Amino acid sequence: MIKIASRWLWVPRTVLSLVLLASAWHAYSNWRAARLVERPLQLQDFKEAIRWAPNQHQYHFRLGILYRDQLGFLNLQEACTHLQKACDLNPYSWQYWLELGRCYEFAGRTEETEQAYRQAVRLNPRSSTYRWRLANFYLRLGKGEQLLEQIVETMRLDAAYREPSLALLWQAGISLKQIEKLWPKDHDSLLLRLKFLVRQQPPGRIASPADLHRYWDELRDSRNHPSVSEGLFYIEYLLQRNLPEARKEWVLLNRTNDIRDPDFEAGRNLLWNGNFEQLFLPSFFDWEVPLSETRSFEVRRAEKQGESLSTALQLEFKGTENLNFNGPSHRFFAETQQTLEVVFWARSENLTTEQGVFLEISEVTTGNPIVETPQIRGTTSATVYRAAFRNAAPARVLRLQFKRRPSRQIDNKIKGIIWIDSVAVRPG
Repeated sequence: MIKIASRWLWVPRTVLSLVLLASAWHAYSNWRAARLVERPLQLQDFKEAIRWAPNQHQYHFRLGILYRDQLGFLNLQEACTHLQKACDLNPYSWQYWLELGRCYEFAGRTEETEQAYRQAVRLNPRSSTYRWRLANFYLRLGKGEQLLEQIVETMRLDAAYREPSLALLWQAGISLKQIEKLWPKDHDSLLLRLKFLVRQQPPGRIASPADLHRYWDELRDSRNHPSVSEGLFYIEYLLQRNLPEARKEWVLLNRTNDIRDPDFEAGRNLLWNGNFEQLFLPSFFDWEVPLSETRSFEVRRAEKQGESLSTALQLEFKGTENLNFNGPSHRFFAETQQTLEVVFWARSENLTTEQGVFLEISEVTTGNPIVETPQIRGTTSATVYRAAFRNAAPARVLRLQFKRRPSRQIDNKIKGIIWIDSVAVRPG
């Protein structure tokens, strides 16, 4: 019995040796394959790597991408084959399924494309990128219901996709009523929707002014209403269509934000913020304030420097240039056959040169001056400056601006400070 047993001792030893040899060969094959693909992307290297390690999913994936995306190796059939093999070997990689879907789509294999994209979404349902890819696919197929399903989820997962999603829906011809139903109701989303629709211009698809106005009213009257800065885009849109309507909405927008200018609202002053109590905003209805690239002057609001210690507009000249000064300006609308008076309060301190600062009314389109006030020079106490004029031309937009002409004298670099307050253009 002992002799028989000893005769068969070689069997487990042989089996063990074969197992070790197979393990060593497997390890060597993987090592060999890995070394092959360490170099810059070469088609033959990946083929050789797969020959050595046919079950390594990452090699099939990389070879499929190479066949799909590199012009020198382009072969969509081979690309789909290797990407499908990568998915078979590693079916839980959502990235593999997404790239396989792209490959099928390039190849025009619609049914397989949808299956691959949907599998990527199933494996990673919280990826907005994958849902966005699937939504675009449904757009190209004209499948509106499936498109809407994916768009809603995409926007829910990532707010950054809301604007491109709206563009996608608009491009797909989805009606405003459908968009309203699925669109998020938070402040930023509603503001984004209105901005997008305002930007649409012919010859493309455009929203009706009535729809835009309805959206604007809902937004402005909501508890979380837009700030004045946020609403400027809509005021500018109205200006392109109807100035009186834009004026009305400007007043309502400011009123919603607890900002009032009673004289402007009542029509007693054609200028908004003539007392400089509000911060300047880049709007038709507010002051345009220049900046000096050479720092030869500075314009700013100065508290307690105006009439009755109110806020004033301060113009400070540094004495470094003989300025042709085109300073703060304000546009306003003058009706036909309207008699107007421009008036403002000012005082000055040590203002040099014989050329001082004055206020000019001119036509916006031509720049032709209509009237100007006396100049401010030297040191002056509080003084009221005024000038009257008549707008005999058709109704038009005029510009009010503080200016200074260059001096022809040797001592021509203007220096000093002016404080301006209570600027008004009043109907006569």
